[in-house]
Amino acid sequence: VNGTGWCTFKMDLQGHALVRTNHADTPAANGRPAANHDDLMVIYKDGDAIKADYWDNEDHVIHYVVTTPTASSATFLAAATASSPGYKLTYSTTDGKTVKGAFEFAAPGTSTFSPYLSWQMKKR
Repeated sequence: VNGTGWCTFKMDLQGHALVRTNHADTPAANGRPAANHDDLMVIYKDGDAIKADYWDNEDHVIHYVVTTPTASSATFLAAATASSPGYKLTYSTTDGKTVKGAFEFAAPGTSTFSPYLSWQMKKR
């Protein structure tokens, strides 16, 4: 199902946090009603680590550890525990104008991630 939306990234707290806001609209399909999704993520340094905290309108809260495998990509990882699923969010760009994103999940107690969503964003 193709949806539409927008995303913003803004430096805040005098350069100490990067704030991402996101909105997505998904049309009705296959018996599912149309849906709207809003979320907020704050990316920040914690000592030598980069971390991110995520909240959305579906009452999800995710605490990520962020790595930058290349100069043009970032991986946000919240490992699964025995009682909660794991999440992986990746962003990458090849031209600085188009960003590819992917969101994956792992069942509780596992480390195998399965694709859930993927998208492309263009810089305005």
